Amino acid sequence: MKRLSLSVTVTLFFSGLVFASDEAYQHVVQQGESLSVIAQKYIGSPVYPKHTGSLARLLSMNPHISNPALVRAGERVNLGVIEVREPAAEESAVGASTPTASFAAAPAANSALATTPMASAAAPPSPLLPVTAPATLVATEFKPRSLFRWDLGAEYFRIDSKDKSTGGKAVFLSNLSPQTRLTWDLNWTERWSSRVRVGLQSEKILGDEQATKTFNDARGSRASFEVGAMRRWIDSQLGFSIGRSQWIFARGVDASTIAFDRVESFEAKIFHERTLLRKQTVSLGLGLDARLILPGQGIGYTTQTGYGGSGSLILRHEMKNFSVEAQTYYGVFRQNSSLTEQTGSNTGLFLGLTWGME
Repeated sequence: MKRLSLSVTVTLFFSGLVFASDEAYQHVVQQGESLSVIAQKYIGSPVYPKHTGSLARLLSMNPHISNPALVRAGERVNLGVIEVREPAAEESAVGASTPTASFAAAPAANSALATTPMASAAAPPSPLLPVTAPATLVATEFKPRSLFRWDLGAEYFRIDSKDKSTGGKAVFLSNLSPQTRLTWDLNWTERWSSRVRVGLQSEKILGDEQATKTFNDARGSRASFEVGAMRRWIDSQLGFSIGRSQWIFARGVDASTIAFDRVESFEAKIFHERTLLRKQTVSLGLGLDARLILPGQGIGYTTQTGYGGSGSLILRHEMKNFSVEAQTYYGVFRQNSSLTEQTGSNTGLFLGLTWGME
C-alpha cells in the first residue's frame, strides 16, 4: 500500500513538467505539406511577416532551402532544439497514457503529432527525427536541380544618333519587336547556380522623327548568348555573366540613305534580383543589371566600349515543379563608333514558363 502511495505521489509531482531536450530535431516533409504549414505547426503565428514571422524563423535554420514554395516530400527541415512535455497529471494517474512532443513556440501543435509508448519518451514521434549533433544541424542532402525556362515577349527601342563628321542628329524608332529566349539554370549546390541563355529578337526600324531619309536593312534580327554563375540567398540572388550580342549602328551611305548594321560585341554583365513581397506561392521581385559592352567591328568602322543597364519588375507564381512569370523592364545604353555617337533606350515585356527537374 505504501509502495502504491509513493508511486502515485511521484507521478503527480512530475505530471505536466516541461524540460528542455538536449537534441535538435528535424521534420520529414510529408506529401502535400508546405513550409508555411510546417512553420505554423511547430513555431506558430504569425507566419508571413518578412523578418519576424515563423516562416522567416524556420528559413533561417534551413539555409539550404532557397525557395520556400518548392519543398518536396521526404525532404528534411531543421527545427532546432525543442522541448518535450510529459502528459498532464490526470492522464498519468490512469497509467495508460502516452507522452507528446511539444515546441515552446507552438504548444497547440501537440494534437498534430503522433505518440509513442512511455518507455520511449525521449524519442521524438514520426515525422520528427533527432539530429545526432545538436550544435551542428544536419542539412538535407542536396540534389542538383535544373530549371528550364522559355520566355516570349515584345520590345520597343529608340536610338539617338549623332554623326561625328557633320554633327547631324537623327532619332530612330522600332516597331513592336517580338523576342524569345531559352534559359537553363543549374542549381549545383545549395547556394550556387550556373546559367546558359540564348535569345533571338526580330525588329523593324520605322523611321527617324523627320522621316526624310531612306533606310537600308531596316528589318533584321539579332541573336545573343551568355553564360554565367549566381549566388543565391533565400529572397535574392546575385550573378555575373559573359556573352556575345548584337547592337544596331546607323551608318550614312549617302546624303539621303542610312544603313543599319548589327555589330557583334562581347559583353560582361552583373545582375541582381530580390523578392520584395511574397504571399504563399506568389511573389513580386525587383531585378537590376549593369553591363559593359566591348568594342566590335562594323563595315568600315569600329565600335567603342559602351555600357548599359536596366531595371525590371517580376511577378512570379511558383508551384512544385513549374512556375509562371511576367517581367516588364526598361533599359538604357550608350555605345559610340568611329563614325557616330549613339545612345538609346528600350522597354518590353516577357511572359515565361519554368520547369524544374532533378
